[in-house]
Amino acid sequence: MYKFVYPKKNIHPLILLLGISLLPLISILRPGSYESGDLSAHAKIAIMFYNMISHGNMIPQWSDLVCGGYGCPYFIFMYISPYYIASLFHSFGFSFVDSIKLVLATSFVGSGMAMYFWAKEEFGKKAGFIAGLFYLFAPYHLVDLHFRNAVGEMLAITALPLCFLFTKKIIMDAKPLWIILNAISISFLIFSHLVASVITIPFLVIYSLLILLHKKKNKFRSFASVLLSFFLSLSLSSFYWIPIAFEKQYIFWGSVTFVFFSPLSDLLYSPWRLGFLFQGHSGEASHAVGYFQLLAVVVALWFLVKKKITNRYKKNILILFLLSFLVTFLMILPMAKPLWDIIPLMKSFQFSYRLLIFNIFSTSIIAGIVLEEIPHKKFVIIFCFLAFATTILNWGNRKVAPEITDQSIKNQLLYTDFAQRDFVSPIWINGNPTYNKHRPLGDQLIVTSGQAQIKQIKSDPLKHEYLILAQSDISLRDNTFYYPGWIVTANENPTPIILKDKQYPGTIMFTLKKGLYKVDVQFTDTLARKIGKYITLLTVIAILLYTFIALLPKKFYKKIMSLQYK
Repeated sequence: MYKFVYPKKNIHPLILLLGISLLPLISILRPGSYESGDLSAHAKIAIMFYNMISHGNMIPQWSDLVCGGYGCPYFIFMYISPYYIASLFHSFGFSFVDSIKLVLATSFVGSGMAMYFWAKEEFGKKAGFIAGLFYLFAPYHLVDLHFRNAVGEMLAITALPLCFLFTKKIIMDAKPLWIILNAISISFLIFSHLVASVITIPFLVIYSLLILLHKKKNKFRSFASVLLSFFLSLSLSSFYWIPIAFEKQYIFWGSVTFVFFSPLSDLLYSPWRLGFLFQGHSGEASHAVGYFQLLAVVVALWFLVKKKITNRYKKNILILFLLSFLVTFLMILPMAKPLWDIIPLMKSFQFSYRLLIFNIFSTSIIAGIVLEEIPHKKFVIIFCFLAFATTILNWGNRKVAPEITDQSIKNQLLYTDFAQRDFVSPIWINGNPTYNKHRPLGDQLIVTSGQAQIKQIKSDPLKHEYLILAQSDISLRDNTFYYPGWIVTANENPTPIILKDKQYPGTIMFTLKKGLYKVDVQFTDTLARKIGKYITLLTVIAILLYTFIALLPKKFYKKIMSLQYK
């Protein structure tokens, strides 16, 4: 079509890549949710997230709609960037289901664009196009898009090339703009998927050191600038990762010590439809690396053995990503379990195949390097065509469920059973089997002993206010799970919280003497949360001030200097 309109003009690789990236998104236009995957689950989380924002909580941490209605610190430990973006889409009038679809679609297209710009910066337009194509149509990427609907991983896959692009920019020209953009990119990666950032940052450090080795001037300044961007990213995201680091001990997930490993066969081929379908009939997903991705790795190894790549820098980059491919590939297998047991943070991954996030990144740049070196244009075109055409069976979910809408999801939220070992459930619950399936319907505050009249004057997700006339000494239970930060005050005086009730352990219980009380049950920030928010706030202010000063015209500085001289 392009050549018909412009017969004498070659199509720009970026436009071609953009057009190709839209093909797997056509199925997203079908109404409703999917029969398999987590699209409905993410729409439900987006509803909860937006509910907290609509109550004025711009950094949601608690949700009163999970854990059977008792509430849990869900958003302290959940990745958050997908739900901020989904909330933005919803504010423009899209349903929550469609908002999650838009997050998936924009992240998919954005990932190809991001990979193109980074690979182009390294090795030119041809390598950029090839790397972007392989990145888009890696089997695990398509599985995340349509079968698992893993919005966090999808956004992390988008952020990954940007982190490498801006790190490269910093080293080549340490402008403050690149430092700030790199800090924002790494922070976005952390917000999108903390596990992906744990995988990425070590390789990002090695990559930056490799570039510095080939740089002739200002090595120290460039290295300091890279470190500054890393430091700023940790500061910007401190409101998110500091509470996780200090408070994971208070939830069930903090005690999880197991990891599920994938066998070698899962990485090599898919068992459905002659290996070209990446989802089984029961919704199970393949974790194949990709046939042409593996073939690109083989070609790269052959190129190294035959010394086909003469450019030293390109050769070193290729070796780096071959090693990263090999490391992530082997670490997915069961034989790597001893290493998972001793390396810090690895057990929090839950599934070893999450390493494919960086594995497909490595194979994409490998394909870009080696195919860019091949002089036979037709061979490269056929190789690239087969790499994406053989994935066509995975360009859409198997079946949609149009009956699943925002309203049906909201209705489900009201009656969601409580999983006794939900990953964000506080440890004080202790898996007690005597809980109802969901929070008892009716009043939020219940008198468990004694006599009292109660009037609820405010019911906010983070604050419950009551007027209580205690006609005798009383015990009360607020049907909310306790987590550090919840406090009870009676007539503005702190009241101890009791957690050892036999029937409802872990819920907020307290006692009052006979009298009239104004009682507040409120969720407040712990010290870790306060420190994290203050660090983030100060970092944002510092970046904004610096940006403002940097944008001031030079005439302003000259005027200041002249006044100072006078």
